[in-house]
Order: sequence, then C-alpha cells, then structure tokens
Amino acid sequence: MFTKNKLVILLVSILALAGVLAVIKPYLAPSSQNPPNTSPESSKVAQLELKYPYDVKNVTDKEKEEIIQLVKTFETLQYERRAKKVLDLFTPPVNNDEKGWLDHLEGKDINSKPRLYITAGFPSYLNWYMVRRIEKQDGAIQVTLKELRTFYDNSTADYDARVENLTLVMRNVNGSYKIEKYYHEKPLPTVNIKYEGLY
Repeated sequence: MFTKNKLVILLVSILALAGVLAVIKPYLAPSSQNPPNTSPESSKVAQLELKYPYDVKNVTDKEKEEIIQLVKTFETLQYERRAKKVLDLFTPPVNNDEKGWLDHLEGKDINSKPRLYITAGFPSYLNWYMVRRIEKQDGAIQVTLKELRTFYDNSTADYDARVENLTLVMRNVNGSYKIEKYYHEKPLPTVNIKYEGLY
C-alpha cells in the first residue's frame, strides 16, 4: 500500500521524467506536422500549470484571482524566456544593491541585451509550476510554489531535472499586484533576495 508521501514522490518523479523527455524529444524524433489551427507553444503554455489543491489564508476571492493571474503571467513569461517582461513584473528597486542586480539582469552594464536566460548563469528551463499556498501577512502576499526546472550541464553534456521550492512575495501597488521578491527555499547568499529565484 502506498503512503501519501510515497505517492507524492512517485508523482514528482513521473513529472520530472516527463519534463526531461519533453526537452529532449525534439532531438529524438523528426518533428510531425501540427494539426490545423493549433499552436504548439499555446498547448505547452496550457500545460505549464499543474492544478493541485493549495492552502489560501487571509485572501479574498477577488485577491486570489488577481494573484493567480500574476503567477500565471510570470511563469508563462519565464517559460517563454522573455526577460524584459519578467523583470517588468517586479516592484522598482528600493536601494543600490537591488538597482545593481536589476542592471546586471538587464545587461545594462555591458550592452542593451538582458543577461537573464541567455548567459551561463541562467541555464534552467521551466517545465511546470504548481501553487502550494497563498497567504496574506502585513499587507504582503506570499505565494509558495514548486517548479520543475530542467538544466543542461555543459560539463557532462547531459540534462538534469529538479523540483525547486520557491516563494513569490507580492504587494498591491496602485491597484495591481507587483512582485517584491522571488526566492528559493534555501536562497543563494550571493544574490539579492529580490531576484534570487531567477537563478
């Protein structure tokens, strides 16, 4: 008999394998034609969110709807690797450290092209995400997420997949939600917490 934990581990393992196969599939077989009036990208985006029950605390139905929409937009833009639009969803920097990290991500210190998603420091690809909890505390919204990311390791010339635990902190700014912070469960100490989840 499977316990709940074993079922969750089995589900995550199957989804991780599916994510890896989705990434390497184009290299294994010739591409087939798409049926008329369908876009391969739109169907992939539709499968990006894993629907799973999650906890909601101190949030109205209207707030929840707006929060989920921002999460969906953010994760879709990450999947599409649209750096400028991802960074536009964040609140403006509040100090020099945040400003320096934003300039770094936008590539302003070298040229006009963003570094985010195009340099070796950002090797992961988003396969799916799952909301686990939404909670309002002191005016801020905390959204706990799981993301499956696939990594290409140049040293081994192979793919690897990991489920990452992340938190999005949002605030309502002039009537709409913006991302204040995005970070891993165990954040990298060398990266500003505001943008740490992008690494």
